[in-house]
Amino acid sequence: MKTFMEKQENVDQDAWIEDLLKDKEKFIEGIKNSPAVIKKNREAIEQLSKLKPPFPWIDDCSKQNVS
Repeated sequence: MKTFMEKQENVDQDAWIEDLLKDKEKFIEGIKNSPAVIKKNREAIEQLSKLKPPFPWIDDCSKQNVS
């Protein structure tokens, strides 16, 4: 059986989790708009743009569509 203290601790944790979930959109936006994440995304896009397509027919299709 759980003691009163253990039950109270669970209630406190549940309230804390609910408070976090209530503001989750604000946290997510803060992370997405952080300078470090933006910098990493730019670096990744730059590196991916330098790669050739993995399959030759993908490159052929893109050339045909451009013409």
